[in-house]
Amino acid sequence: MIRGRAVPGFRDRRGWFDVPSGDLEILGPSDLEGYIRRSGIRAEVVEVGAGATSDAAAKSLDSSLGSIVKSVLFMDENNRPMLVIMGGEHRLQQSAFARLSKRKRVRLATRDEVIKYTGYPVGGVPPIGIRPGTEVFVDRRVLTKKIAFAGGGSERHLLRFEPVQLERLYPDRFFDLPVKDKEPS
Repeated sequence: MIRGRAVPGFRDRRGWFDVPSGDLEILGPSDLEGYIRRSGIRAEVVEVGAGATSDAAAKSLDSSLGSIVKSVLFMDENNRPMLVIMGGEHRLQQSAFARLSKRKRVRLATRDEVIKYTGYPVGGVPPIGIRPGTEVFVDRRVLTKKIAFAGGGSERHLLRFEPVQLERLYPDRFFDLPVKDKEPS
């Protein structure tokens, strides 16, 4: 966990950035490992070369996007956070998701919002162990994956887990989310 003033060294697709000053706590892989131990979930955090995006994670694992589960934070028109958990091979259709979630509109969260509401930096948000108070939407298709990899607390760590365990954590939060296949990069 990192607390306090600007901390250089976090990076996302757009480059390096400093964490804003203030009392923002940033969780990391060790915090996720602690959550795993406390919750009894069968999972492990593994270090990889790069894992900030679904494509990078799949490449680091020498695997396909089908083995990746991503956690993406959206904000609604009232700035309420909504975590979407879906396969790495998909992109969310935001306008259809807004209708499904009974919102007027949704947008991707900013880096600061991601840290504020999940605790984790962009590129490392896991599907478990986030801060309370965020509404969660899980795409049912992730349950078809026997073993998957997801954000592991930083851009260089992934969570190896059984997606079926999400049913215990998020009962009644599974939906047929409006997704389309991600275009190859």
